[in-house]
Amino acid sequence: MFYTDDIVFVHISLTGGSSVSKAFGQQNGHKVFNEQRLAAHATAHEIRAIMGEDEWAKRWSFAIVRNPWDKLVSIYHSWRRDFKLQKEFGERWMEVFENTKDFKSFLYNYPNDPMADQSGTIRTPQKYWANGVDQVFKYEDFDALSVKMREIGYDGIIPTVQRFDAIRNNVYHRPDVPYQEYYNDELINLVAEWFDEDIKEYGYTF
Repeated sequence: MFYTDDIVFVHISLTGGSSVSKAFGQQNGHKVFNEQRLAAHATAHEIRAIMGEDEWAKRWSFAIVRNPWDKLVSIYHSWRRDFKLQKEFGERWMEVFENTKDFKSFLYNYPNDPMADQSGTIRTPQKYWANGVDQVFKYEDFDALSVKMREIGYDGIIPTVQRFDAIRNNVYHRPDVPYQEYYNDELINLVAEWFDEDIKEYGYTF
């Protein structure tokens, strides 16, 4: 997340938040407000509670959501890397690795615990983070955010920020395979059940 004197960005994991932060001249990550820590992926409600109503109301707030079926494929590839598992689960990391070797087992077996620096889990609808912001944009339509940025005085250019894997000293890339190829009917319905609120609120389809 980030905040300025007139903006609050609620950063939902794997929705292009690093690129968006850079576009606004900010860095993603946790912040401090009045000596209180704001988690990197704090919800709008959590940020508002720390800022207080008056400070929150001074700022335009926004979030970005993503097609949940696509988002979970990105989570699968990004968060199953060994160093990410070690950081998240410590001594348990190998057990989680062994139990999530393919996409189906990942969906069923990845621990449904709060993720790093946030209170939601991989099964938590994105509306949990975005509820209460002034405007929600879609990852699939950054052009709409660019238009808004130009309206409020920014150049509207949203750069692509590469994910650098410091352990392997290279840039991380998700495999170039359409997300639809990871799913069968069972998994389509499973994700639809988890993210029913997002599907209804933001109009997503498989």
